[in-house]
Amino acid sequence: MNPLTYSPRLVTAQPPVRARGRVLKAYGMFAEPERAADLPELGWLGHQLRARRLGQHRPGARRARPARTGRLSGHDLLGVGVSDIEVQTVEPGHLDALLALCREHAAYEKAEFRDSGQVERWRAALFSEHPRLHGWIAFDGDETCGFMTVTVDYATWSAAPFSHMDCLYLREQYRGIGLGRAFLDRLRRFATESGCGWAEWQTPEDNELGIGFYRRVGATAKRKLRFTYDVVDQDVP
Repeated sequence: MNPLTYSPRLVTAQPPVRARGRVLKAYGMFAEPERAADLPELGWLGHQLRARRLGQHRPGARRARPARTGRLSGHDLLGVGVSDIEVQTVEPGHLDALLALCREHAAYEKAEFRDSGQVERWRAALFSEHPRLHGWIAFDGDETCGFMTVTVDYATWSAAPFSHMDCLYLREQYRGIGLGRAFLDRLRRFATESGCGWAEWQTPEDNELGIGFYRRVGATAKRKLRFTYDVVDQDVP
């Protein structure tokens, strides 16, 4: 397990792209081209890669939405359109959708997930006067795209609070289009507003896609083992 650290003070959100079109709802992270002539040519190979990413190479697959490439520099030109994607703070009406995303997240990490009344416990943790958990969820119209949850922890060595990102999960068709950066921008803002100097999280060692993304945004990894210890009815030998 590789714990990763991320200093929100070292990452500055880039200004929205205005030259190519209007600024969209996803907090200025994306812009929509005004006309087809503004779209860079992906070339034959680019279109083939994008088709495979979206499953368009299979017989009978529906056509993909047009690629929207008028985004901040460094964003994936092979992604789907994101003009309707919106990152929202988790609200009570989102909890059933959050539960479904957690099931998918566990399956993605090849981990076990059990429904054990999480929705009601989330309600208490997220919406109390002093929340123990903070969450965001992304929507593409009525379709959920992914989610992120964060807590505030305290570091003994530095005697300072830090943000712990417990979960970050994007559905497959929404990876590589800049949505992960939008979530990390929310993490950065939450951490600074909460008086935290950095954020930490863990990811499985075989999550190569996620690890590559975290390194690109400036996070650093430390090799440690993560242990789980069941304290219920547990006697220390």
